[in-house]
Amino acid sequence: MQERGHQVLVASKDKDVSLELLKAYGFPYKKTGRYSKNLLLKAVRMLKIDYDLYKIAKDYKPDVLVGQGAANAAQISKLIRKPCKNHKKIG
Repeated sequence: MQERGHQVLVASKDKDVSLELLKAYGFPYKKTGRYSKNLLLKAVRMLKIDYDLYKIAKDYKPDVLVGQGAANAAQISKLIRKPCKNHKKIG
């Protein structure tokens, strides 16, 4: 997409090796939070991730949000009135 002139910014949780891969491949990114297996922490962190993603979206002003099975992108797209394309996770 960048080769076609589109600007791309990835908002990613700190989960597994996601941030390391973004760095290694040179993608511009913003960290939005951390993953947790604990149900209570998951709920608290989801609110933090939503807040971080909202701040990023307000600053970056995207035309579309793209998610990978994440509710966060869909929630924020409604708040900023932009479309969201959410793809099913594989694996």
